Order: sequence, then C-alpha cells, then structure tokens
Amino acid sequence: MRVRWTLGDTITFGIGQSALLTTPLNQAGVRRRARQRRIRHAAHLVHLVRDASGRVTQTQQREVV
Repeated sequence: MRVRWTLGDTITFGIGQSALLTTPLNQAGVRRRARQRRIRHAAHLVHLVRDASGRVTQTQQREVV
C-alpha cells in the first residue's frame, strides 16, 4: 500500500508534528551546536531592536545553557 504525501502533511511536518516530532527551531539549534563544537545557547527570536531613526535600543546577548 502506497501512502501519498499531502499539503496537510507538509504543514504538520513544518511545525514539529507528524513524523518529525521536532520543530524547525529545535533543528536549527541542533545544527548550530554541531558547528560550534556542542556549545549550547538559549534560543531567542530577536537579536536586536532599532528605533525609528535606526539606532540600536536593545541587544540580545548570547546565553550559554
């Protein structure tokens, strides 16, 4: 019996459900740790924040876990 891949499978796979059971963010962290000799940093979504004139107002520092 052959099972066809559907759009719904693609969507659930992309958010870490279905057959994958991990999220894209987790996979990115795994790949990054492999490149950085297994140093694990806490995940964050924003590196820096700029105001309307382009000046940096906040910066996220790397945090080793």
